[in-house]
Amino acid sequence: MSAPDFVCRLGDIDSLLAFFPGVAQSHREDIQDALLYAQQRAGHRYDFQSQWHSWIHAYRQHLERKGFQPGGLVTGDSLVIGSADDLDRASFRIANPQVREHLAAQVRDAFSRLGVQQLASGFFRSEHLAAVRLGSFQVMPCVQTDSAGLMTLLCSLRLNIDDYAAGGKRLILHFKGNAYHFNAQLFAARREEVRSYLRGKSNAFITRLEL
Repeated sequence: MSAPDFVCRLGDIDSLLAFFPGVAQSHREDIQDALLYAQQRAGHRYDFQSQWHSWIHAYRQHLERKGFQPGGLVTGDSLVIGSADDLDRASFRIANPQVREHLAAQVRDAFSRLGVQQLASGFFRSEHLAAVRLGSFQVMPCVQTDSAGLMTLLCSLRLNIDDYAAGGKRLILHFKGNAYHFNAQLFAARREEVRSYLRGKSNAFITRLEL
């Protein structure tokens, strides 16, 4: 599998979107708009950092109303991390074999781009746990499948301190997500509604990252 040819930050949260070669520009624009729309709508009700579980539930609901059709779940809920090296070995089991390899590679890259590895390293080095900023992160790779479909993969992460760790520091990595097939025709019927909403949002922005 080739590497992404476009990676960007979306909106005002720690969220990365990655497109692999083969995804048409028109579809890229629609997907970016749909993701920003869902992000803004979820953020209107819940805070991405302090209310992560409620935020991601609302976010997925908005995605599914705008053309994202569920195609497989991220299975498993959490992973205990006892050292910074454990983060490098983190893996996610996807109930859809077409996307398992793509997710693993993209999550590892996103850990670096979003600073998750640096946060984990800082946590294990610090003697003052309260001084370490943890939080929520989101990754969304998008690929063109062999069947000419568009597949996206939502992986939302939350790092928490394990307050019950005995004999040492531990982090708990919570994760939720879905594999989705993006239905371009379904989104097209809602495109103007989405873009009209985004025009009124000053923090609905896309920042391209250098590869």
